Amino acid sequence: MQMDMDTGISDARMAAFFELVDDLHTAVTDGDLEQVTTLPQRELVGWLRDLVYTAQETLTELESRQSRPYHMDW
Repeated sequence: MQMDMDTGISDARMAAFFELVDDLHTAVTDGDLEQVTTLPQRELVGWLRDLVYTAQETLTELESRQSRPYHMDW
């Protein structure tokens, strides 16, 4: 996979993603979910499960390569 450096994964984009998830968490905790999304709860749960699965798989892959040099193909 090759990424354009302007749209690639950066600290700023990761921070923005974290902030989005954190805002969602705050809204759910405060009972204000309807204020931040129009997604049905079932769809939102599906997205969150997919994100968690993908993040966990990414961590597993990164950690399994720690004893070998990282291969940066992008």
